[in-house]
Parts: sequence; structure tokens; C-alpha cells
Amino acid sequence: MDQASRMMRTLLTLSLLYTLGCQAAEININQLLADIQRERDLQSSPLNELAEDYYNGGESDPGEVIMQRVRKGAGNCYAKGKCLYYSKRMKAEFCGACGRRPGCFPGNAHVLKESGEVISMDQLRVNDRVLAASRSGVLTFSPVVSWLDKRSNDTTQYLELTVQQGQRIVLSSNHVLLVREGDQLVSRFAGQVQPGDVLKVAESLDTESWSPVISSRPVLATGAFVPLTAEGTIVVDGVLASCYASFDHDWAHALTAPIRWFPALFEAAEDRDADGPRAAVEMLKEFGRWLFSDPGSKHRAAVDDSVVQIPLMALPQSTAQ
Repeated sequence: MDQASRMMRTLLTLSLLYTLGCQAAEININQLLADIQRERDLQSSPLNELAEDYYNGGESDPGEVIMQRVRKGAGNCYAKGKCLYYSKRMKAEFCGACGRRPGCFPGNAHVLKESGEVISMDQLRVNDRVLAASRSGVLTFSPVVSWLDKRSNDTTQYLELTVQQGQRIVLSSNHVLLVREGDQLVSRFAGQVQPGDVLKVAESLDTESWSPVISSRPVLATGAFVPLTAEGTIVVDGVLASCYASFDHDWAHALTAPIRWFPALFEAAEDRDADGPRAAVEMLKEFGRWLFSDPGSKHRAAVDDSVVQIPLMALPQSTAQ
């Protein structure tokens, strides 16, 4: 292990202990990394049981319908280095990255730079200053200090939330939004947001208002972008959102403090806009899964089982000619 890796792990461990106030806690980083790898292996395994249950209705022979689906679509997906998925919500198949990971924001989502330029998420770069807000909702411009994840070519299922004023934000169901309750903003996962919930909307630093959600619908979109600003928030397509997914905003914001304060310690300057998940973030997620072991709780998003991977199966000998 090189010195930079040792420093990164040490800083993460110390920040986690400090945040939790657990002076006697011991976090085995090597075990966390092993657990992360096991989870990736499980995610990339064919989900035979789920696929069979859905396509066969739990009744017919588990081979025939699956094989028809594989012959129709999966071969093309796998030839492209991707996997075939089925969206139960949209009743549609699509090619996506194998070992599916949640998105966050698609590549065609838009943000406002301090210069006044509106750019798409796939054009955003580290150090760009974009419209965001403080935890209390006061608008400001905040620099992008890092990426929590970045996958330019992934296609996945998102939610499109529309507010009464007309703005539409597309994000994953496990992404965090800040919803107004009384005079406070509370952390809520997008999949839990209901019509009538009130979000902050803004097209510039000088124009802001509150608008209730009027609809939510699933959509397919390409790109999975998770920018991290110094404020931990970002205005996307005119709607204020958290930079975090999977876990409560305040916990995630506290645990990512070392990344926000000292980003250069976690990745080299030439790698900061590269595609791919970040090792430090993966360790923090694994810690969060240990800390909040109950998916669907107040602090952790529920597992989205509305997308099923269709396994690539060998043709039965009776049909292989």
C-alpha cells in the first residue's frame, strides 16, 4: 500500500470516528473494502430468480420465456459490453452497465454557473462554481470540489419530478431532495416525495420561490453524474437538490467533510474529472450501510427492486443448432 492510500484511509477513519463521537470504535478498512467487492460481485451476478418470477408470473416453465427474451435483446447488449434490464415501472427493456448502480443525475440535466452560463451535467467540471444553497436554503454559488461518482455512458431508470411552476428535475429514486416542512428543509429520498411536497425552485441567484410537486414518473436516461459542491447542495434544472444519495443529507454531509475540505488528498488533479466511482466514497457508503443497516429507514433509502437484470443464459441443447 502506497503512502497516499494509507493517508486517505487514515483520514477517513479519523473523520468517521470524530463524526460519530465513538472514541473507542475500531473500523477495519480492509474488511470494508472486502465487503464492497463482495457486494459488487453479487450485483453483477444474474438475477435469475427475480427475472423468472416476473416474466413467468411464478407459474410457467422458468426456461422458455427467459430464453425468448435473451434471444431478442440480451445478446446485443452483451455484445456492447452491457447487460439487459427490464423496468417494471415502464414496462420496457434497456441496455445498462452490468452490476447496475443507481444513477443520481443524467448527463442532460442542467446547472447554472456563476458566469451565467447554463451547461449540461456532462459538461460540468471540478472547480466550476454553480448555483447551490446553504443548508437553510439561502442561494449561493458553490464550487464543485469533486465527483462522488461519474459514469458518462450508463443508461438507467430515473424519476422525473414536475413542480407546479413547470420545472422538471430528473434524478434517481434514492437521491436526496430537501423538502420544506414549516420553516425547515428536511432530507427526503426522491422515491418518497409525494405530490404536494414543496421544493425550492430558482433560475438564478435573484429569483427563487417555493413550488409543490404535482407529478412523478419513471424515465430512462443516459449518464450518472454525482457532483459534490462545498455546500453539499446543487440546483439542477431549476430545482434545489442535495448532492447525496442513499443516505440522509446531514449524515452524508458530515461524513464527506474530509473530501470537501481536502479533495487533493483523495485523488490526483488529473483524475478529478475522470469517469468511475471514487474509492473514498465507496468506503463511506459501506460504513453507512453498517451504521444504518435497515434499508427504507429514515436515514437510508429503500432498495429499488423495480429494475430486473435479465441473465444471459446458454441456449438449451434442444434449440442450439
